[in-house]
Amino acid sequence: MSRYIYLHLIIIMWGFTAILAKSISIHSEEIVFYRSLLASCSIGLWLIYKKKNVRLDKKIVTKALLNGALICLHWLFFFLAGRLSTLSISLIGVATTSFWVSLIEPIIAKRKIRTYEIVLGLMVVLGIYVIFHSESLYWGGLLSALLSAIFAAVFTVINGTTLSKYDGSVVTFFEMTGACLTSMVIFPLYIRFFAHRAIDLALVTFSDVFYLLMMSLLCTSVAYIVLLDIMKKITPFTVTLNSNLEPIYGMTFAILIFGNKEVLNLNFYIGSALVLIPVFLHSYFSITTSRSISNRPTPPPTAGPARSYP
Repeated sequence: MSRYIYLHLIIIMWGFTAILAKSISIHSEEIVFYRSLLASCSIGLWLIYKKKNVRLDKKIVTKALLNGALICLHWLFFFLAGRLSTLSISLIGVATTSFWVSLIEPIIAKRKIRTYEIVLGLMVVLGIYVIFHSESLYWGGLLSALLSAIFAAVFTVINGTTLSKYDGSVVTFFEMTGACLTSMVIFPLYIRFFAHRAIDLALVTFSDVFYLLMMSLLCTSVAYIVLLDIMKKITPFTVTLNSNLEPIYGMTFAILIFGNKEVLNLNFYIGSALVLIPVFLHSYFSITTSRSISNRPTPPPTAGPARSYP
């Protein structure tokens, strides 16, 4: 039970991340750079303090660094979505992550796509269509949020199927390092297509520093380390499913803090319901399927030598 409490505390912190990003004056790419840099440094100091062995197989380090690149892109498009639209729209777009996980996880885990996942996925698509038409002025923000959700789905599945087997703090250190390096690599592209000005990392105010520290240390370093440890006992889909409460928490924070700026028309909330309802239906079907499989009679053992697993 405690792992689910920790999971929801993490989701609440993620929901508040959007509020922090909206309150920071610098561009999205600069936020991602500072967030990943501060997170990487703080985790590195933690590893030194705990005298942990950071040696991993080269393939695992490479995979963690590449996963960090996905995290960087996820953050970049998420923060960009908040700048191009409202926090509510960007959060609903990211809520489609579970839909993308239901398509991506079977490919990586090599299982069949379930019929009900396709049906529920179509409901999510319908919800997105309604939101597009109800808030057409913010199509750029919703598109950015959808891209953010796809990147989030990929790195979540990779974390759950491969990297969760290793020490969470060590893996997170390499992921944050990969995110930081990726943010520096894409600086020129971001300047040309989005920022339209040179990157100036010195343009941070005192309040920016405070919000960045909260975002990096609490909402990133602590959250990701705990999350990887949690994922040793629960599935990637369970994490993603519960993570869809993030837009509910985030929109609540946004309305309380920013007021009427975050209140949208009725069709937006209808579309949002079409996105969120399939998430909870998927939970029901997943639990039902798991129970039916676990209740099947165990087949009799076949002849042959016994085999033990490490």
